[in-house]
Amino acid sequence: MKQILPSDYSRTLREVRIRASLMMKAARAGDPDALSRLGLKPKHRTALNTVALEMTGRSYLDLRALDLPVEAVQRSKVADPARMFERHLAQFLNHWFANYEEAVLHLQTAGGFLFPFKNQFVVVEADLLKNVGLDPNDPDWAVIGWNWVDPSSATAFARLSTILIDAGFDQSGGSDD
Repeated sequence: MKQILPSDYSRTLREVRIRASLMMKAARAGDPDALSRLGLKPKHRTALNTVALEMTGRSYLDLRALDLPVEAVQRSKVADPARMFERHLAQFLNHWFANYEEAVLHLQTAGGFLFPFKNQFVVVEADLLKNVGLDPNDPDWAVIGWNWVDPSSATAFARLSTILIDAGFDQSGGSDD
């Protein structure tokens, strides 16, 4: 993940919003690059997340959560689901996508759990979550639509974030293995 100083979160968020707006304008004008990055039905929140992931390696929601006073950012931890992939997980069938819309389509047709990973997206099986110590049957997964990138509920997302942090998957890099 690219390093962002706590004092730069607000500036980074502003830049993400500006670039996402420009990307949306380009997509509406039929720009092939913008359409390939956003899919055939571009949405502003997809543009925000795409730009945030490209710029920082974090989802837009993660960046927004970090946009706190410097003292609060220094005290807080942020869930980093990409850290799950630091473990040996080759026995699980993960579906990787460069395009968010394709990942969502796969999630809707095949099920699973959608996570960001650097500037890609991955849909994983419930067994992978069990293997890393998470409960795939937690009702909050359904509440967020099994989608970590664009969760349906900020409250359920916050609860799941806390669970990931407690399991050792936070941005600090220190898991309990």
